[in-house]
Amino acid sequence: MLFESLRFKRIALFVLALGACSSAPGGEGMNGSGGSGPEVMGGGSGEVAAGGAGDPVGGQGGETATGGTGGNVATGGTTPNTGGSIAGGTGGSVAGGTGGSVTGGTGGTASATGGSGGTPAIANLKPAIMAAGYGALRLVSFDDGKTWRNRKVLNPNGGDDNNLIRAVNYVNGVWLAVGWKIFRSEDGLNWTEIDDKTVPGGWYDCVTYDPAKQIWIVKTVRADRGGQNGGAIISKDAGKTWTNSPAPTRCDRQPMPFNTGTAQLRSAWRGKIERASGGGFTQVLVDCCGVEMFARGMAVDEKAP
Repeated sequence: MLFESLRFKRIALFVLALGACSSAPGGEGMNGSGGSGPEVMGGGSGEVAAGGAGDPVGGQGGETATGGTGGNVATGGTTPNTGGSIAGGTGGSVAGGTGGSVTGGTGGTASATGGSGGTPAIANLKPAIMAAGYGALRLVSFDDGKTWRNRKVLNPNGGDDNNLIRAVNYVNGVWLAVGWKIFRSEDGLNWTEIDDKTVPGGWYDCVTYDPAKQIWIVKTVRADRGGQNGGAIISKDAGKTWTNSPAPTRCDRQPMPFNTGTAQLRSAWRGKIERASGGGFTQVLVDCCGVEMFARGMAVDEKAP
């Protein structure tokens, strides 16, 4: 009887001990895979180290890149550890991860002035007056006609010949000077002569811009050459290329003397430019060649620092 009692007590103690062991969280395996046991990499109440017991690198629930089931630091882990996804893991992107974009990333574009289709801005442009005339002379004034520079000339001894510029104008950032030749500039300092082979006709004395049609018009308007019924050519690309005008056009020359707003300018015999401001005309320049026309626009000063 005593023996049976002792045996019964031993069985009871064994059962109690077995129950105590099986009641601890972690279930079978306790391998850190995010099961019912102690999840080491996220979500559990006692996460302390990477992986489960015996699995220091994350096991099935702590993949480094994807942060396995229930083991993702970014979604509830309390301590960053090996196997947790901190930067670039699925769903835990901090810098450059899946779908993350830093400056210049996939689809990103860093664009500077003058990108695709753009035109770089010209620095140091300022209000100016252009004078043009014999010998393909071009001069620029930045002080209302008192002094002149940016001088360009083809023939200092030019007369009524193929180098004579009879008209000049400035619209939308472009200078055009025309006669037998056509000269083009965007800064009033550097010029391009349009190839004669691309310019229909030959002798022109007026240049204007039609904002409604967005075209440049160059034509002959002198009375003995047909006036406004004279031949004309047009440009749709800011004076780079030219074609004969298919329709009637009009062009009006700048009157002389030229009014600057505060003074008047005119050309005198043998290359003189005269200026009047509140009084009579006084000579401000003697050059090689007479001036046929003045125009107002924007230009770069050759003496700018």
